[in-house]
Amino acid sequence: MNLAREAYEAYATSTKWKSLVSGQPLPQWDSLSPEIQKAWGVSTAWIVGKLSGNHDWQIPTKDGLQELIDAAKDIRDNPGTDCHGSVGFCAIELPKLARLRDALVLLDSSR
Repeated sequence: MNLAREAYEAYATSTKWKSLVSGQPLPQWDSLSPEIQKAWGVSTAWIVGKLSGNHDWQIPTKDGLQELIDAAKDIRDNPGTDCHGSVGFCAIELPKLARLRDALVLLDSSR
């Protein structure tokens, strides 16, 4: 999963793949320069930081971002259930939350 690419493609789709400044067609992600891809990555990291409460202008490491994404996907894709069958934060969820906290620490330490 590449959140920066998904954000760029969502933007491009919303503008019908046309630049709102020049009206020219927007390039596909793979055709963007590394600098533009990095800028989308920084913007995406900003939003992830805002949502996680770990917000500043530092650029997280690629490994730190990937671990955060993987930890969040684990919680999303493998929700625990309590003894009544409802999704909740029970003993099964605690290791997943610990992984998410550890990923945030990794991001902090990479700055």
